[in-house]
This record gives sequence, structure tokens and C-alpha cells, in this order.
Amino acid sequence: MAYEDLPYLERPVSDRMWRLREAIRDRVIKYDAENARLMTEAEKECGAMLPYMKHSKVLRAALEGRKCRVEDDEVLVQNMGAEFCGSSQTPLYGALMMPIAGVNEGRWTLRDDGYYHNPDGSECALAVKKEEYDSMVELAEFWKGKMPTDVADPVMPVWYQEIRRVGGSPCGNFPSIPIPAGHHTPGYQNLVKTGYGLVKDQAEEWLEAHYNNLMGDDTDKYMFYTGVVDICEGMMALHHHYADACREKAAETTDEARKKELLEMADGLDWTAERPARHYREACQMVLIYVQEIWLDGNADICSCGRFDQYTWPLLKSDLETGYITMEQAQEITDCFFLKIGAMYGGGEGPMARITGIGNTYMHTTIGGVDPDTGEDACNPVSYMVLAALSRMKLHDPTISLRINKNTPDEMWEMAIMVNKT
Repeated sequence: MAYEDLPYLERPVSDRMWRLREAIRDRVIKYDAENARLMTEAEKECGAMLPYMKHSKVLRAALEGRKCRVEDDEVLVQNMGAEFCGSSQTPLYGALMMPIAGVNEGRWTLRDDGYYHNPDGSECALAVKKEEYDSMVELAEFWKGKMPTDVADPVMPVWYQEIRRVGGSPCGNFPSIPIPAGHHTPGYQNLVKTGYGLVKDQAEEWLEAHYNNLMGDDTDKYMFYTGVVDICEGMMALHHHYADACREKAAETTDEARKKELLEMADGLDWTAERPARHYREACQMVLIYVQEIWLDGNADICSCGRFDQYTWPLLKSDLETGYITMEQAQEITDCFFLKIGAMYGGGEGPMARITGIGNTYMHTTIGGVDPDTGEDACNPVSYMVLAALSRMKLHDPTISLRINKNTPDEMWEMAIMVNKT
């Protein structure tokens, strides 16, 4: 398949992807307490359970109890909050405090629509419904003294305490541990090829083999594998919730083509709840929901979608060869994927928003490079589609890095330059 046969930049953006782009660009990020409520209820039920085991059970409860929505123009589903482009994050790392502070300090004001809004003209429009704000205040009270930063702050180095006291840190009194992990790249390629069912089975096999027979460090392994089962169960439930939401949306529409598409999406979500992806759309969908789970676990600084073109191309290649999909449909799915990744931005204000950048998800993504098995250039049609999505829809996030080598095609160089010019 030659580059000249794939006019990526000339292919127009579909009307519905452009509508979705405009809606995301002009969004008001609305905060809600759904995730915090679910996690708090589970935290109370778990009581004094060891944190190592408690955390996975709390997250499982949040995933199983989550409400899911499907937007009119989406071909991939995933939502961070109860409303379009909303934000509902874990209470563990202070996510509740920004809306609370905005209201309590008088910067966010209550308007006729029943929401507190941050000031007009702000770089990022933020809001929280009054009822959700009231719930956040109650939940935040429960989590006082229970967050990781409450453990870290007392052991902060004396010299950094002094730097903060004299205003030498741009973070001010920002929590010591605002996120649960550093930069990392999850194993998307393993997820797409394996699915949650096999991972869960492997964990359960170990647990069954060691029933009433734990020796040495097996106790740590027991907690780990128990957590694996919990998270897999939670993710399976979340996939099925999204499938149900697609079917509900299909029942509401009178457009037969859209109805068929939504039912196909539901079938794919039910399939990938336990099994590996069969198609390109399913691979993209699995990754989106996996990213959502990690963010809901603590707004983790994931920093990467990995080598997106490498783990998705084999499925697209198969889809094209069987006629299951066209390149135009594949490009629309790619467009939607990167729009949805950018829409995960949870809002921000103050020093950290200025430091990290408004709209920056840190979801860094790599394309190109070399094949680790053959050493040959690894650019493929998905590599070009990723650049086309950024250029045609003028996206600044997620950040894309093109790996180059001595055999990188001239066409890839030229397209990368054109995208940067755009």
C-alpha cells in the first residue's frame, strides 16, 4: 500500500468529527462527585483492610458503579464525568479541592443555571453544579488526613519546607504527592492482544494453586493477584456498562445507519470486556477505556498512549484485507480517538495550570521508529493517519513524537513537516 494511494491530508474531516471537535474546543468542564462518592462508600466498607488490597477493591467498586454516556457524534465512547467533557476524579489526590476552593474563595459564582462558574474570560471554562459542590464538601471532610500527601508532608525535607515558606516554589502549598505515579507507559499492546479475561484467569489460577498454601513472599503475591482479579472484574463491568449505554442510545435514534453502528459498538464492547480486540475500532476503544481507568484511579500522569501505530496496525491491516472497514472509516476512528484523548483534560487554574499548560493531558504518543524484531522502518498507514488527525483538526494535544531512522520514508518526513507548518 503506497503512500500516494492514501491522500491523508486531502481526506476531509467528517461532519460529525468536526462537530465533536468544536464541542470539545468550546467545552465547559463540569465537575461532579460521582467517582468520589463511589470510592468513599467502598473505602468505608473496606474499613481497616490493608491499603495494598483495599485500593483495588475501592477502584473496582467505582468502575462497577459508574454511569456511562454516549454522545451523538462519537464512534468511540469514554467519558470522564457525568456530563459532556466532565471531570469526576479520585478524592485521594486532592481532585475535590480545586472546585471547593474556587467557590469558597468567591472566585466561582453561582449563576441562574444552578452551577458555580469560574470567572468569564478564564483560559479554561470550569463549573460545578451546586448539589455536586455540596457533596464534594462533605466528601472532602471524610478524606482529610487519609490522602497520601498527608503521610508525605510531615517528612518533607526541611530545606524544601523553607523554600515553600519564603515563596521560592511556584507550587506554593501544592500537595507533596498530587499524583500516584510517575511517568510510565502501560502495556497497551498486551491488553489488545490478550484481553482482561485471560489476565483474570491467570491470576485466579495462581490463587487456586496457592489456596491454603502460602509460603515466604507468597503473601505479597496473594494480595497482588487478588488485586488483579478485582481490577479485571471492574474493567469488564465498565465495558458492559458502555455497551448498555450504546444500546440505549440505539433505541432512541431513528437513523438506521447510526442505530446499526451503535449496536456494532455495543457488540465490540461486550466482546472486549473479556477478550482481545478483533478489529481496529475495538483496539482503539480498549485503549481509551483503559486510559480512563488509570485516570479515575488517581488522575495518573500516564504520559503516553505508547506506540499507537504499532499495536493497532495489524488489526487495521486485517480489517482492510477482509473489507470489514475502509480507510475513510479508519481515519474517522483515528480522529475520534485523538479527540477523545484530548477531551480527558480535567481542567485547571492557578500555578500548576500555568506550568503544565491549559488542555495538556500529558498523553504523549509515539509513531514510526523501527520494528523491534526486524530492525526495519516501522511506519505504516496508521502512522500517517495519526499525523493527519492532528493536522486536519488542528489538535495540539496529545503530543506526538515521530521516531526516525535512516530508512524513514521521504513521504513521512514531508508529512511531518506539513503538520508542523499547520
